[in-house]
Amino acid sequence: MRIEIETLALGGYGLGRWEGKVVFVPYGVPGDILEVEITEDHSDYAFGRALEIVEPSPHRVSPPCPVFGRCGGCQWLHIGYQVQLEAKEALVKRELRKIIEKEETARPIIP
Repeated sequence: MRIEIETLALGGYGLGRWEGKVVFVPYGVPGDILEVEITEDHSDYAFGRALEIVEPSPHRVSPPCPVFGRCGGCQWLHIGYQVQLEAKEALVKRELRKIIEKEETARPIIP
């Protein structure tokens, strides 16, 4: 199946949708168009793996580490730094909103 990665999710996943179902794909970058194989299917979400990057995101960069993707220590080195910062800030705010009812739950991230 072909999906576009819309955003980043916790755990280093790119998040896309297929027929209304959320699909988490490791190492997906917002804006990527990927050919994906489903590896784990649930009722309202799925996990997949990228078989091919059909169209790379403009936010995709060459990771500076030669063992990126194999060691597991860094999950987003293949994404431009500004996009990483924006995603981290959005993820923190989304998680905090679940437990704190204020609209402004966190200050902007400082690079």
